Amino acid sequence: MKVLVIVIGLLFSHIASAGMIDLGAAEEYTVFIKETYEYSTGDVQGHSAIGGEITNTSGQQNYFGQMLDELNIPTPPALLTTAAQFGDAFEHLIDLSTALTENSATGTVNKPWSSKLELTAAAGTGNNDIHYFSFDAADLLNVTEIAISGIFSGQVVLNITGSDADISWGGQYINGVHLNYSDSSLDGRSDVDVLYNFVDATYIKMDGTVYASILAPQANVIGTGSVTQWGQLIANSWRTESASQFNYDPLSPADSSITDVAEPSSFILLVLVLMAIFWRFSGFSKTTKIKIEE
Repeated sequence: MKVLVIVIGLLFSHIASAGMIDLGAAEEYTVFIKETYEYSTGDVQGHSAIGGEITNTSGQQNYFGQMLDELNIPTPPALLTTAAQFGDAFEHLIDLSTALTENSATGTVNKPWSSKLELTAAAGTGNNDIHYFSFDAADLLNVTEIAISGIFSGQVVLNITGSDADISWGGQYINGVHLNYSDSSLDGRSDVDVLYNFVDATYIKMDGTVYASILAPQANVIGTGSVTQWGQLIANSWRTESASQFNYDPLSPADSSITDVAEPSSFILLVLVLMAIFWRFSGFSKTTKIKIEE
């Protein structure tokens, strides 16, 4: 039976490494925070789930749950109310963050000068369900412009390693188009969803405007200036003394739950191994003589 356990483990390992983007309980929340949340002014469009204490430093009360009716934002099916539920949700998110990094890059990363980062899809991958880029958080230092090219649909996952990160962007481009959304309409949004996956980060500084979702389940995120984000913020904690505006633009599910299916050779190998296990532990493994009538 030990062999069976190993094979099943390999199967689940393959599925995880293929990149299942399932945010679990966080899927329909604009802001999803495990511990404390400290804010000044601004608002959150959509729903928020905060596992720890909420502190307001300006006296503003109408900060959460904005634009629910105007943008027809659905109520999340999973409403978290206990520390245990948040613990389970973030355990899943940490596992997901790690699994996403196990995917090979489908494009290249280039930094032509200190303030610009270029992400270019490999030829023939422009319409993949999920695209992957990998780089270190140090590459974000002093970057104010990010340009993604060669991608026309699906999700873009930026796997970013490093314990500290600095997000301070102004210009974000997809195929040469400068992203500039309205906070009162869902019109004009890109067909490409971007997810920044900070797998190792425990501390992130954030400033400026971000057109992407952020998966940083172990990070304490600090707003060092005014922050406007179109996307989901998933983090351990959030703190700022400046204005913070989180606009509704959830990570849309990809057409497929995984980037690709197993290669035929891998699938056949798996079937053969499972057949061998069945043969080994069943009575069919015994030699049987069959007489053929002529």
